Amino acid sequence: MFSGLKQLLPLKPGTSVAIIGGGGLGLMAVAIARALGIGNVIAVDVSDDRLAAVHDLGANMVINTVASDRPVNLRAAAEDALYGIIDTVGQPSTINHAIESVMKGSKIVLVGMQGGRIPLPVPTLPFMALSLLESYTRSQGELEELVEIAKSGALKPMPIWKRDMQCLCDSLDRLRKRQVVGRIALSPS
Repeated sequence: MFSGLKQLLPLKPGTSVAIIGGGGLGLMAVAIARALGIGNVIAVDVSDDRLAAVHDLGANMVINTVASDRPVNLRAAAEDALYGIIDTVGQPSTINHAIESVMKGSKIVLVGMQGGRIPLPVPTLPFMALSLLESYTRSQGELEELVEIAKSGALKPMPIWKRDMQCLCDSLDRLRKRQVVGRIALSPS
């Protein structure tokens, strides 16, 4: 996540970054974006509970995509100045949403990989000067940099639900059903 956000830097003045997905990765993305000093962070999800959590971590604006016309509202929310998107979901619908929403010369970083195929607008894609990037393996130096940021206290803590190891099956079921906001930490009794 840290590497993906660093790929968006430096931001063009007056632009915004959007985080698609408010699950565990999305929550981390918002917290790290704010710790890196990214000024305008817009979070997008389908769950009001998750949107409340990303707002608490510092998102300037939240958008429920089920209750809105996604591309128009995301582009409008950024006042046509959406320079970067971190997609923590990675479905065709979210990737297309990102491509339709960004300004010319933008970067989209894929973090989530739920899979699928997307049609690309071949005639117009070159004119967008769009960079589609990944963020999976990075350097030990970046890890050390992130640890220093965390040590400084700049990262807001995300919600963590502490549960007994006996709740493993129930926890996995709740994750599958998208009933968890933040992360689950299991510990032996």
